[in-house]
Amino acid sequence: NGGASFTDIGPINPGPTTFNFLGGDPGINCADANTFYFSQIFDFDDSIGNPWAAIALNTSTDGGKTWGDPVAAVSKSGFYHLLDKPWSTIDPSNHKRIFVSYTDFDGSETNGCGTNFPGRTAIEFVESDDGGVTWSSTPTVAIQACGAAAVQGSQLAVSSTGTLYISWVYLGS
Repeated sequence: NGGASFTDIGPINPGPTTFNFLGGDPGINCADANTFYFSQIFDFDDSIGNPWAAIALNTSTDGGKTWGDPVAAVSKSGFYHLLDKPWSTIDPSNHKRIFVSYTDFDGSETNGCGTNFPGRTAIEFVESDDGGVTWSSTPTVAIQACGAAAVQGSQLAVSSTGTLYISWVYLGS
């Protein structure tokens, strides 16, 4: 009805595993009248109890009435990483091409920043060319900062010709 009223369908599907946690910072993208993508922070434990920090995408193929299980667009060890402030967008020239960016708070000390406290923050992004079924295996680093400097709050846009643009906030030292 053009936005005159809304229906609450309840929470987005967290998937079948008891220890899945959808952590917020949601974003939604529309590929067509039926296909929607919902991205957000996603934390989970693997089969032996190790924590994972992730950004997930749920897909709806019925106009947002129901949502599939979350698919991790990116996941990193929860012992060393906190993934925050995801942003997603769809390529208008190819609706199966989706990008997801996020901030990686990386305390692994294997990130090029050494033992610089509080570690490394980086704006990274991943890409799917098949509507969110699979994702690039290695994230692309747009920018990183070590120690007291930080980056946060990335946003993505794709031009009508498929060129990706990314912005972020740089918090100097």
